[in-house]
Amino acid sequence: MKFDPEAAWAVQRKIWHKSQSTRVLKNGAVLLSFRVYGTKELKKWILGWGGLVKVIKPKMFRDEMKTEIMKMSNLY
Repeated sequence: MKFDPEAAWAVQRKIWHKSQSTRVLKNGAVLLSFRVYGTKELKKWILGWGGLVKVIKPKMFRDEMKTEIMKMSNLY
């Protein structure tokens, strides 16, 4: 996932998962990655960050997130 610089401090201050790795980019954004075996809870967590995060890969999960966000936008 790629987090906007606005969320970078919050992402970096906590260990979200034992397998996580983070990398700060030149523009202040943060790449956060970890391995999970299910995506249900992760999807909810990501949605909680709103427009401050973008799923980069895996593509299948990125597509799931896109579908969920489109469903949400149709409600409004």
